[in-house]
Amino acid sequence: MSDYGKKIIESLFDYFLKHPEKIPDTYKERIEEESLYRVISDYVAGMTDRYAEKIYQSLP
Repeated sequence: MSDYGKKIIESLFDYFLKHPEKIPDTYKERIEEESLYRVISDYVAGMTDRYAEKIYQSLP
């Protein structure tokens, strides 16, 4: 994985950890059953490269 790819993943994880309300509802429903870390990991892992980059570029 490139350094740029690592930066995207780390940034997305950190962002969603600080802003869990931005996680899609289908994932938010799992937070009570599983840890927030697991839910964020599953959400980010399920993203395509293009989608992850698009979300990354839209972060404040």
